[in-house]
Amino acid sequence: MVVKTVLRKLLKRKKKIEQKKEHKVLKSWEDMYEELQEHPLTQAKILNEQLLRNTNQSIDKIHDRLDSFEGRLTRLENRKVITKKARKVKDEPEVITEIVDKGQLSEQEELIVKAIKEQGEVDAKTISKKFNISRGNASLKLNKMHKYGLLAKRLDEKSIFFKIK
Repeated sequence: MVVKTVLRKLLKRKKKIEQKKEHKVLKSWEDMYEELQEHPLTQAKILNEQLLRNTNQSIDKIHDRLDSFEGRLTRLENRKVITKKARKVKDEPEVITEIVDKGQLSEQEELIVKAIKEQGEVDAKTISKKFNISRGNASLKLNKMHKYGLLAKRLDEKSIFFKIK
């Protein structure tokens, strides 16, 4: 029986020694991990990963906004305004329907067209006063709409008057 107890004690000691060795290895790994975490390059890597995540999130938000703008632009471009032009060919008037994208006109330009419909005929000075814009800007807008075929021009001395076609 004494032999059994001695053997048991020896086995227990051997197990304790092995456990201490395992703990020493584990402890050394933990120490190395802590040292690596405190190393400047590791800190820089962590910061770079955070910056990359934040940058990617910002880019995703910008991408979503661009998609929404693209959708809004497509909806604007799909609105149409139909204008008519009359041409004489061999004494018979031929009506040609021209389609102009309404997306090419700004809201202010649409309001200018409404004002011209109400007044009948206007010049750049009248539009500039009514919409509180410069005379040059008003002239540019009126000429743009003339180019699209929405307005007709008439020269009267020094002023150019515009009316709906």
